[in-house]
Amino acid sequence: MYWRLLGYINYVRKKGANVFFRKRKSLNPDVGPVISFTFDDFPISAASEGANILEKYGARATFYASMSNLDKPGFFRTCDLEELFCKGHEIGCHTFSHIDCWKENPLRLLEDVKMNQLALQAVIPQSRFTTFAYPYAHVPIIGKLIVGAKFNAARGGKGGINCESVDANSLLAHTLFYNLNQKNLVELISNVASCKGWLIFIIHDVGEEPSTYGCTPAQLEMAVRLATQLKIRILPVQDALTAFGIE
Repeated sequence: MYWRLLGYINYVRKKGANVFFRKRKSLNPDVGPVISFTFDDFPISAASEGANILEKYGARATFYASMSNLDKPGFFRTCDLEELFCKGHEIGCHTFSHIDCWKENPLRLLEDVKMNQLALQAVIPQSRFTTFAYPYAHVPIIGKLIVGAKFNAARGGKGGINCESVDANSLLAHTLFYNLNQKNLVELISNVASCKGWLIFIIHDVGEEPSTYGCTPAQLEMAVRLATQLKIRILPVQDALTAFGIE
């Protein structure tokens, strides 16, 4: 009985997050199609292998950083942040402590976001977060209100392609993880080309033996190459917002 009740409460919370505090924006149909590659947390392999693949095709990505991970074993280093920023990649906010926004007090979320900004500016003084990604893809109802006031847009946890009208407080996104087969990947990219929308990929690490939440270099390169062949623009999230006329 307890677990059924808990499951129902979580279901209502998810539905509520999709309904309340929407930041409705329209995508300029003359801009798409666009794909954004986003790396969460982010491991060193994303900053090296992932960035290298994007740069090979003249593209840039968004790296969502929880600054509490800075210089921890396996995670991004100060030199990675500086290099990515200088090369034109976007550094996005993922909270300082990688907190679960569903479980935390909204005031704690606000404080954690502020801490993340200060930590980033301690490394790159001229930088400022303009986009956000909810850790664990958990989109809280009140949290959307806080995030919407602080950032131009936030990537949510619901799958799909952003077309025509979007909720900028919870942008649709699709995982590009190891278990995504080639057929489905090609279909996704072909669909965004057809609808002239905006597809956002979520990735963590990049390696020959990736984690459950990562992909192989071959998978990532195939996605980038196919997008290039189909003349789909590859842009960091903030650049895509600007292109679509969303500020």
